[in-house]
Amino acid sequence: MGLDMEEAVDMPNLRLITRKEKEEAERQLIRLGLLSPMYTLSSDSKGRARKERESAWRTCFERDVDRIIYSMAYRRMRNKTQVVLLPMDQHLTTRMIHTEEVYQVARGICSFLGLNRVLAEAIARGHDLGHTPFGHAGEEVLTEIIRELTGNKKYKFHHAKYGLEIVDRVEKNGRGLNLTYEVKDGIGKHSDGKKGLDAKVQLPATPEGRVARISDKISYVCSDLDDLLRVGVIKRSRIPKSALKLLGPRKSRWIGTLNRAVVGCSLATGDIAFYGDVYGAFEEIRQFMYDTAYGKGEMEKEFEKARETIRSVFMRVMETEFSGLDQKVAAFKALDVVACMTDQSILKYYVDNFVPRGPY
Repeated sequence: MGLDMEEAVDMPNLRLITRKEKEEAERQLIRLGLLSPMYTLSSDSKGRARKERESAWRTCFERDVDRIIYSMAYRRMRNKTQVVLLPMDQHLTTRMIHTEEVYQVARGICSFLGLNRVLAEAIARGHDLGHTPFGHAGEEVLTEIIRELTGNKKYKFHHAKYGLEIVDRVEKNGRGLNLTYEVKDGIGKHSDGKKGLDAKVQLPATPEGRVARISDKISYVCSDLDDLLRVGVIKRSRIPKSALKLLGPRKSRWIGTLNRAVVGCSLATGDIAFYGDVYGAFEEIRQFMYDTAYGKGEMEKEFEKARETIRSVFMRVMETEFSGLDQKVAAFKALDVVACMTDQSILKYYVDNFVPRGPY
């Protein structure tokens, strides 16, 4: 039911809230104790690699959120593997859905702890921009190919590091997104591979970045477990019963239990932390996934096909698009092309170039 004219006259007028007012509001809310002293102020950002004129309306982190969401790399994530290759079931998780879930978890934790939700959103939405087609299988084979072609045996493709390449060099025809230091720091340090959250690693510089790092692990473990149960790769009877009893019977309960544990541990220590019985159950489930599901059994057979597809496409791209260049230069140029493909686009390229068809 709409408003009548009498009600409309009594409503306060809208007005523009400027960037400077938002920045001052952040400082005021910290002074009033309504935000944490650890809150990363927009006005205290270390800035961008290339200096820019500040927005009159948006904080620097709000601008970064917009830049990420409107980037080509962000759009490609809707057709990239999370854990199940080429999911036909629309309820399975894609890389973009995973990203949305990381944002939601990080936003909630930051809200409870009085941290900068906008900064956490920017990091969460940008954290997986560097993923290849076919997920971690793509990372593995691209590592092998570059080592073979360049002779650099120490090279390792890592989606977090390549995510920085995406936002600094690849996007916008080589100009990059020119994100703030804090967002790039969170993207580059969000992942430690198979290492647990208690591993001694270089952590993000901001508490919001550390929240995003934890949120990523919570989200992928819960979604991957739920998806692999859905497609029958994992049987519920095989999941460690003591861990499942502590976390709950289903995905929504797992995430709720883990979120509350992170908030409770952080409040107890005065910093972003996760430990105790719930963390132990989480790590038991995560290790179970690595031991029994990721790259095992039927999944390994399909991921081997994915690796061979990427290898074939990579070599064809080098031959057809960069044949006149030095091999090392050509290899890294082909890397940019192939790493930015989606599952669907790399399969189309493969079919167009390697699968016979007629009529001629």
